[in-house]
Amino acid sequence: MDLLQFVLLLRLFHLCLNLFPRTFITLILTGSFTSAIADDKTANDTGKVSYYTQIRPLFQAKCHGCHQPAKDKGDYIMTTFEGLLAGGESEKKAVVPG
Repeated sequence: MDLLQFVLLLRLFHLCLNLFPRTFITLILTGSFTSAIADDKTANDTGKVSYYTQIRPLFQAKCHGCHQPAKDKGDYIMTTFEGLLAGGESEKKAVVPG
């Protein structure tokens, strides 16, 4: 997109915003919301889940601060596979298949 196209698009944007503010804003929000939903569905439809790229970073960011051998909050250690499955002081299974 060159500068002239950008300027024309910007003027059209301002014209629509001034003439039909509610309609224009509603269309913009609806379009972005619909796009976000479509992106979310395609991200979830990939099928395979990777522990190292999807789950492990989440555990590191949200769980390993408290549930590690140095702290073991609730007697639950999430840094090993065995510890993850064993659960903690509640004696309930922490990971359930499905």
